[in-house]
Amino acid sequence: MTLSVETPIPFEDPNFYVNDPWPVYKELQENDPIHYYEPLDVFIITRLDDLREGAKRNDVFSSGHGMFLNDLRMMKTAATTESVFDGLFPADAEHFAFADPPERHKTLRGLISPAFAIRNINAMRPTIEGFVRELFDKIEPGKPIDFVAEFADLLPIMIATRLLGIHGRTVEEVKRWSDALEAMNSVETPEQIAEAKATFATMNGTFAEEIERSRRDPSPGLVTDMVDATLDGKPVSDSNIIAYCTTVLAAGSDTTRALMTGMLLAFAQFPEQYTRLREDRSLIGSAIEESLRWVSPARSFLRTALEDTELGGQKIKKGQRIFLLFAAGNVDGSAFDDPYTFDVGRTNALQHVAFGYGPRSCIAAQLVRATMRIFLTELLDRFSAIESVSEPTPVVHVLRNSWYDAELVFTK
Repeated sequence: MTLSVETPIPFEDPNFYVNDPWPVYKELQENDPIHYYEPLDVFIITRLDDLREGAKRNDVFSSGHGMFLNDLRMMKTAATTESVFDGLFPADAEHFAFADPPERHKTLRGLISPAFAIRNINAMRPTIEGFVRELFDKIEPGKPIDFVAEFADLLPIMIATRLLGIHGRTVEEVKRWSDALEAMNSVETPEQIAEAKATFATMNGTFAEEIERSRRDPSPGLVTDMVDATLDGKPVSDSNIIAYCTTVLAAGSDTTRALMTGMLLAFAQFPEQYTRLREDRSLIGSAIEESLRWVSPARSFLRTALEDTELGGQKIKKGQRIFLLFAAGNVDGSAFDDPYTFDVGRTNALQHVAFGYGPRSCIAAQLVRATMRIFLTELLDRFSAIESVSEPTPVVHVLRNSWYDAELVFTK
């Protein structure tokens, strides 16, 4: 069926994104790339060039008034009159992802940036390699496993706890916090918000304990680094440290989990690409970028216009919002040849916007890339083929493109 951009498309409905949205993306890109979605008074941005332009204009399009479409949906249904994230963090915390003006965002981001710098990532490399080998050692060739439960859920949490320097917490416990963070973009009722707040209260309390432990007995990790750091000439507040810890937990965990799973599902769907990569490992870098383009682990973010402006020829009034649908830009046919084909040798795969774009792009991008290179190298060393033996269950979510399970068989 040929869709019309006049047909109401429920962009706030997470089911839309798991039922092949690509034809809709294509039609919008060709006919209405700055699409006004009246039910939420928001412009849906789908073309790569427009997405890049909107994302880099940090001074005009703000993240400080909500970053997620679910906020608008919840307000529309009167489930809440505020961001679903309000009240989840200490009241006086400055979460750099939401910070405005741009200068303040830059200052807050700068405090955490060293943790994700190449030097620190290189220092962590042996640890990550050990984690990857440990998990791969448990995979029996020829035997079906749920890759999500047995590998993809675990590795990012192991890395995050190491990066934070937190102790005595099980992977299962930390994963519950990560899951709660992810769920906040799909909650539908005040009851679900209350349940999430209870989980966040536990998480925040644990981080507060870790802060006190770091003061008594410092150990390598972001918590200790933040305890020793200053902001505006004063020690960083405990509330801000808690917000930073939450960022680390969310920034790399969800992306890496989804990316590993999506990459292997792509190899199962396009086995010739895995064979090609085994025969030419110089393609590992482009294979990682192509997987980011193909999977788009974080589909979208919201921005609010701080003044009357224009984007892609469309006038946008102060207070109106734009929905940066990065997943659509990653299959923009005007930017990528044959965008619906997975190609590990794609020469311009790096043009993707899977990490966003501009000053608010994903702070963990280089850590994700380094982790994926270690993961992919070990995968290629161990296995000649990957097969999907059942239909994976997608996470029904507006923001996250991920899977609850993925039953795979690895061939020696």
